[in-house]
Amino acid sequence: MTPKEAFRKLSHKFHGKGPGKMKQEKRMKQYEEEMKLKQMSSGDTPLMSMEKMRDAQAKLHTPYIVISGHIKPGQTSDPRSGFGTIEKESIGSLTPMLGDQKVEYFLGIKRKPENTSMKPPLPKRPRPDK
Repeated sequence: MTPKEAFRKLSHKFHGKGPGKMKQEKRMKQYEEEMKLKQMSSGDTPLMSMEKMRDAQAKLHTPYIVISGHIKPGQTSDPRSGFGTIEKESIGSLTPMLGDQKVEYFLGIKRKPENTSMKPPLPKRPRPDK
């Protein structure tokens, strides 16, 4: 019993009046819900999905579960499980790619570097004093 519930019970007893019918029904529903939750397995869902996933991991002898087994172009398949694997290519730098470079990399576009260099900005004119 929480301190709030204990105070409420003490108050009802002191004043000689009990809780209303609706409040009694509400508390009974809360109590029944709590009992249902306690009876359920604390570590799993009602459909026992965690247990099924652990069984699949034990069967495949892997620390992971492949959700979808479709192999996309460019992927290889794991010969033991038959599922698609992910292969990451290192791009050689930890610097994040931005803008055109990122688009070119992921679309596989190879452009020739342009030899034109940008001109330096023109110097600013001095502001006339007032």
